[in-house]
Amino acid sequence: MIFLKEFRDAAQPHRACYQRVVTAPCVVKGFRGGYPLLGDYAVTLFDYASHPIAKDFGFGSPSDGKLILSSRFGFYVDFDFELGLGSTEP
Repeated sequence: MIFLKEFRDAAQPHRACYQRVVTAPCVVKGFRGGYPLLGDYAVTLFDYASHPIAKDFGFGSPSDGKLILSSRFGFYVDFDFELGLGSTEP
C-alpha cells in the first residue's frame, strides 16, 4: 500500500512542512467473500481548498463545489489483511 505522511507547517497551516511517500506490504489473511454491486452508484467529491481531491486526481475543479462521478462497476469485498511496517525507501 502507498501512503502520504504529512505534517502541517506551524507558521503556514495551509502548507506542509514535511511530506514523504511511505510504502507498506499488505497480506490478505482471510477472505469471506465478494460480489458485484448491481445497480447505479455514484461518488460525490466536494471541493475543499485543503483537500482538492477532484483536481488532484485529474477530474477537474467542480464549478458548484461538488463533483458527482458515476461508477462503471461496483463491488463488495469482505476480507481481513495485515499491514506491515512502513518504509520510505524506493
